[in-house]
Amino acid sequence: CGGGGGGGGRTPAPVSFGITTASLPPATSGVPYSVTLTAAGGTPPYKWSILTEYPQMTGFKLSTDGVLSGLRPEGEEGMLTQIQFQVTDSSAVPQTTTRSLPIDVFGMRSYAMEGQKAVKYNRDIIAGGGVTPILWQSTGLPPGLTLRQNPDKDSTREFILAGIPSQAGEYQVSIQATDSGAPARTTRMSFPVIIQPEKLVLPAKALPTATVGQPYSYTVPVSGGVPPYTVYVLSLPPGLTYTQSNTLISGTPTTSGFYSAYIQVEDAAKQRISNPSLQLLVTEIPPAENNNSISNATQIYSSTYYASISALTDRDGNLAPDQDYYRMDLAPGKKLFVMVEAVTGYSYEGDFQSLLDPVIEILDANGRRLNTCIDTLDDAYFSKVLPIDATPNDFDDSCMQWTGDGYTAVGRRSVRVTAKIPGSSTLETIYIHVFDWRGDARPDMAYRLTVRDSN
Repeated sequence: CGGGGGGGGRTPAPVSFGITTASLPPATSGVPYSVTLTAAGGTPPYKWSILTEYPQMTGFKLSTDGVLSGLRPEGEEGMLTQIQFQVTDSSAVPQTTTRSLPIDVFGMRSYAMEGQKAVKYNRDIIAGGGVTPILWQSTGLPPGLTLRQNPDKDSTREFILAGIPSQAGEYQVSIQATDSGAPARTTRMSFPVIIQPEKLVLPAKALPTATVGQPYSYTVPVSGGVPPYTVYVLSLPPGLTYTQSNTLISGTPTTSGFYSAYIQVEDAAKQRISNPSLQLLVTEIPPAENNNSISNATQIYSSTYYASISALTDRDGNLAPDQDYYRMDLAPGKKLFVMVEAVTGYSYEGDFQSLLDPVIEILDANGRRLNTCIDTLDDAYFSKVLPIDATPNDFDDSCMQWTGDGYTAVGRRSVRVTAKIPGSSTLETIYIHVFDWRGDARPDMAYRLTVRDSN
């Protein structure tokens, strides 16, 4: 029974050289991280390195002896990414091997955003990595703001800090997000939220209309911000002055026209706001409180007038916009030139901007449109709809014109009509009807009306 085989003395096959770490433990922003990578086979000691740039993005670094460590700062969004590691042994002929391992970093981010009292606020806060659903908590929110899931997103990863701030100040906000992993991970982020005081508000572009020779008094209304205010008003019409102590514009204007005053306001919080074209209209005669029909038309003569649709009462959105009617008594056969100008793009000297898109219509005493006007343009040239007028210089066309019917200069809308007064040998009453093409009259729809009659 000798002969012994000795099978138990076989030498095991050598282990091939490779990285034995199968996975990386999850990480959390704001929490220190450390894990030692392992390898087998080959000849120790091993020299480790990273072949990707992602560790720099995650905030981690790898030592040459295989320790992956670091701290991804709070306020950095998490990620799920791959890191490719390389290890080299100390054999006479060094062996090198690589392996990519996923890492799940849980974190959240936001961005700096100031708010303003009484103004809608909306700031995104996004979480990356981790396991959904994610539970959110917050402390230190400014009054009026809440932390809630973004209504436009289905994922609990995207929340918003939103609302209307009700109190100015600087607030230190703390946000906490906890994922649903086992064990759960929690990441935190703190940041300041500055809510500025309510925005300073200046008066509308158009101030109440003034009249030459009549006393004028108007207190400039300023709201918002932090009282008390310092208010400056310059470049007023001749005859008017400004008193800073009570923000009062007063005096007796001496010259009609459009004026662009300058206003600047500073509040106690050093907020500043200015308006270089605070608009004020000065007329030769008091504007009618309402000249929106033939029955209360304003009597005028050959001259230039400054007016404003809805000068006193109407506001934006009025369902029955104003229109202006003017009355003239002229002898039959006379020619009447009417022009309305509205400054639009920028101010000229003595003018101010207007939203008016003017239309002129010439009516008889019964309110019927006259048909004794010169056609001011070749209709077919602009619209390609109406036929060319065979007698463009004869007084045989409808007495109505709109700025859209012809050329509008940059910065100014101008419309004109030339009519011949029909009728018998006595004076005829005609009416000039001025209105806005869109039908949305506003107090700042100011214009210059020029009328001239000739034989």
